[in-house]
Amino acid sequence: MKNKKIIIFLVILAFVAGSFFYFSNRVYYSHGTSGQSKILEIEKGEGVVEIGKKFEKEGLVSNYI
Repeated sequence: MKNKKIIIFLVILAFVAGSFFYFSNRVYYSHGTSGQSKILEIEKGEGVVEIGKKFEKEGLVSNYI
């Protein structure tokens, strides 16, 4: 019974650690393809999805989600 608890704990710990490294990698290394500065106009009332699609279209982010 004790070994089973240890294994479950290690599996959960591995999942949490893997998730942390995956998401931190996506945040710090998800740069767009553009190497220059750009001005992007955002209209009042635009939603998050529309703004994200504009960023992706201009090459400022690699994935708008």
